Amino acid sequence: MRAPTRRLITLGILFSAAILNVLLVVPVLFLFFSLDLCTDKRLPRTRAYLIICFYLCWESLGVIAAFAVWIFAHPRLPLSGRYFIPCNYGLQRVWVRGFTGVGRWLFSLSPDIQGDYAFGERPFILLARHTSLADTILVSWIVLVQHKIRMRFVMKQELLWDPCLDIVGNRLPNYFVDRASKNTARELEHIAALARGLEPGQGVVMYPEGTRFSEAKRRVALQRLKEKGDQDLLDVAENMRHVLPPKLSGTLAVLDNAPGADVVFFAHAGFEGAASFADFFRGSMIGRAVHVRYWSVPASAIPRDPEERRRWLFREWLRIDEAIGAWK
Repeated sequence: MRAPTRRLITLGILFSAAILNVLLVVPVLFLFFSLDLCTDKRLPRTRAYLIICFYLCWESLGVIAAFAVWIFAHPRLPLSGRYFIPCNYGLQRVWVRGFTGVGRWLFSLSPDIQGDYAFGERPFILLARHTSLADTILVSWIVLVQHKIRMRFVMKQELLWDPCLDIVGNRLPNYFVDRASKNTARELEHIAALARGLEPGQGVVMYPEGTRFSEAKRRVALQRLKEKGDQDLLDVAENMRHVLPPKLSGTLAVLDNAPGADVVFFAHAGFEGAASFADFFRGSMIGRAVHVRYWSVPASAIPRDPEERRRWLFREWLRIDEAIGAWK
């Protein structure tokens, strides 16, 4: 679907939902609060509804702010045009900071973050586990907000149905992968392009699993490795109990096009209960401890031989699986 048509649909839905929510917020909030008092004193439905209210409000404000940036800092304007990209990165930081702050407060989350990488000193590629949209916000909060790194994200095309991600995300050097595309070479070229010209203070974020973990998906991934005859990779992947084996084509394309970049591996646990709105309404996120551990491999230590690089990626991904296992 072309961007103007998609945005006409998503913006119509967003603002209609936001207006309807304003009209109904009091009775709906009273209903959920009453149900919670009778069934669950943690108030899971009330908290879930409040995060929806915040999303509609924050997303609407984000779209309005993005429009203001387009008006007052358009790239073609002679004086203010140079502020267009910095303003959009600023919007991204504010958007993430707001969601993080409200989410931590509403669900009483307690993050435990351990990492040894000096973000900002060198260009890097960050490879993260994927569980839900929440881990995208988690990575952004740590890297984009706390360390003020200008990130380039590889995300699935379905996220374009979020208006702020669509508008601001397409103004910045990100790529939304069409997972249904039959032109794999074109998708890989767009992904690889993100890695070119990385400078200190810049990085590429990828989610090599490509989808959320499940036992069924794990069995399919192992079967594919078996059919391909990748016995070395299969031996490592069979020991992964909490993550899917990484998809190598996109990851290798980025590595090949950023030979001077370090690689940061990002393990986390605690957002497994945020896979759907049903999870939120059941209260599965309330009071969760969110564990994060990241470590880095300098560019000089990354194998150059293609086969050894594949095995190295799988071994490091197994470390992510082991970290998750230790937290459970």
